[in-house]
Amino acid sequence: KQLHQQEEGEEQSIVVFNMGAGNVEASLLVVDSEVYEVRGLAGSSECGGQDITDTLVSHFLQEFKKLNISCPTDSKTLLKLRTECERVKKVLSTTLNANFQLESVINESSDSITITRTMFDEIC
Repeated sequence: KQLHQQEEGEEQSIVVFNMGAGNVEASLLVVDSEVYEVRGLAGSSECGGQDITDTLVSHFLQEFKKLNISCPTDSKTLLKLRTECERVKKVLSTTLNANFQLESVINESSDSITITRTMFDEIC
């Protein structure tokens, strides 16, 4: 989809951002007519989507403590917690808030914790 109608001879700059599971990359492209030129690349293998999920897991474990919610830390429960954090992260990529469903992690609780995009940005 073309976001801006390019005038004849006008260059247009585009930044392409890619966050993978274990890395993040950014590329700067310049478009002139139908020619795409890469002007810069940067990336880091120190940060990625898994790092954000890890941060969310830590955040929700702290929230559980604040709310006096007992959360077992066995591998099965932690996997459920990571899965719910992944779901919340995906929802927040397109909306302004998401509900963390405790029932997905702790069967005894049907409560949810709302997290806003602003809160997510501050946490991560």
